[in-house]
Amino acid sequence: GRKVLLTSGTYIMLVSLVTLSSVLLSNAIAPDVQGLVAVFAVVLFVVGFAFGLGAVCWVIMSEIMPTRLRSKAMSLFLSINWACNLLIGFLTLTAIDGLGGVQDSMDDDEKSNAEKKGVACVYFIFAGFTMMSIIFMTVYVPETKGKSVEELLADNRSNTVYSKLISNGDVSSSDHSIS
Repeated sequence: GRKVLLTSGTYIMLVSLVTLSSVLLSNAIAPDVQGLVAVFAVVLFVVGFAFGLGAVCWVIMSEIMPTRLRSKAMSLFLSINWACNLLIGFLTLTAIDGLGGVQDSMDDDEKSNAEKKGVACVYFIFAGFTMMSIIFMTVYVPETKGKSVEELLADNRSNTVYSKLISNGDVSSSDHSIS
């Protein structure tokens, strides 16, 4: 189902981030091999993202929302997504320099090694967030394939955040089964 695709893609992203970070931090691997592994890890990350968080999360988010809330909720989700993208875009280069210990007094080789270390540290941080995403998806994200909003609500009564959000209004009793 959709949840399996979402978590599988996210696991692939996690593996690629940890692989990339580990390879960049390793001094025992030749630079040309590091480059090949880095390219492979980035391609693997893109593959995992493409069929996981890049596509399926939008389907699931639209399916767990009742029709009356769907447009407002998706607007909120999209705004949060773009705000996070903007924040990451602004902070990534600064984080790379800070975590790598880049200083103006370094020569080019020292600066390059420090930046490589900073990139590896940033990717380890991203891997940590990816792991937290997997835990969140495992615990809170329902499987939506073949279920109506009413069935999702009934299945998730113990999830107070979800039930409070959905049950504050009427969910029509017509069949909204998702196939």
